[in-house]
Amino acid sequence: MQKATYNKNQILYILEAMLEYFISILVAGSYLATLTTQLGFSDSLTGILSSIISLGGLFQLGSMLIRRHKMKRFVIVFSIINQLLFALLYVVPFFKFPATVKQIIFVATIILAYFVYNLAHPKKINWMMSLVNDGIRGRFTANKEIVSLLGGMIFTFLMGNIVDHFKENGEIKTAFIICGITIFVLMAGHTLSMLFTSETEEIVKTQNQKLLSQIGETFKNKDVQKITLLFVLWYIAKGIAEPFNSVYMIKELGFSLTFISVLSIIQAIIRVLCSRALGSYADKNSFAKMLRICFIFAFLGFVAVAVARPSNGSITFALHYITHGIAQAGISSALINLIFDYVPFDSRADSLAVTQSLSGLMGFLSTFAAGFLVTYIQQNGNMFLGVSIYAQQVLNIIAAAATIGIALFLQFGIINKEKNKKSAV
Repeated sequence: MQKATYNKNQILYILEAMLEYFISILVAGSYLATLTTQLGFSDSLTGILSSIISLGGLFQLGSMLIRRHKMKRFVIVFSIINQLLFALLYVVPFFKFPATVKQIIFVATIILAYFVYNLAHPKKINWMMSLVNDGIRGRFTANKEIVSLLGGMIFTFLMGNIVDHFKENGEIKTAFIICGITIFVLMAGHTLSMLFTSETEEIVKTQNQKLLSQIGETFKNKDVQKITLLFVLWYIAKGIAEPFNSVYMIKELGFSLTFISVLSIIQAIIRVLCSRALGSYADKNSFAKMLRICFIFAFLGFVAVAVARPSNGSITFALHYITHGIAQAGISSALINLIFDYVPFDSRADSLAVTQSLSGLMGFLSTFAAGFLVTYIQQNGNMFLGVSIYAQQVLNIIAAAATIGIALFLQFGIINKEKNKKSAV
């Protein structure tokens, strides 16, 4: 493929990622919490719904059954279906059904949306990343993230102000209409970006393999085993705390979406400032060593929420967004790049599917378990072990402790092994 074609494809990939990121903003975090609050969901159920994003990775096992040399049409069609379902989430509040029925429809829609998304996601990543030279993957993924974040700052602030304006005027459903239309417009641009991206052929060796056999073959790679375990542990840690933080900000701490948007912008600026530096560090050293830095800041982010209360929430959540932003500057792309570091091309899509499936499942189960703890603490008047404390604070204490363990596994299970391999050469 000629250099000019590579450059065009990489620009389109960056655009595709940015538009997809905008859509993801509108169906997660404080926006999802606003929808669920309107529909009468409890805090614990909202947290569990938020974790559907990670559970969606389980659906990626289905992508291993789809074997084609060319995936472009499949990816585009499934992306359109996924994004139409996301837009439908903003239509559910308008249904003339009992509250329970609307809640069921909402849950079914978001699960189906992530099911469709995750069937195509490993194939899309394998297709798009094949257009990027190995020697620049760290810097390219950093540049891709920077563009998404810069655009996301403007987008988040604009949409946050729109939703707050109509919410304060008692017209929240008008805001829902605008959000739904916005997703539809973004979907059109996202589809065009993929249509004009060149297609590469996947190398397919397992056309007739059964799913369990494919998973077994994938797991024979010891490097895949370690990467999978690393991300299973990380998804458990963040699954315990992160899905509940958004509703904590809106309900217990009383933050407006505008203020949350400001925090998101601060976080995006931090990620922009750190992404390329971390990407360059990973290209020169390794993605594992870069990830070690990120987990340290992830730990600090959990600690910040662990001490957050209505009296200091603005300050502590600002610290959380800053430290979490530094962490996510590397963690967000580390899985893909670790897989591309250790796994042959023809096995990458399957390795991504298996790793993200197991990680997502364990993350969801940890959120589900944490939901019971949230309910228990709230029903006991925010008391736990004789201490006056909010449920989300307890969850972030647990997540912080788990992150320490993850960093130790990364150091002794992967980084030290890298050193031994280099020493043996």
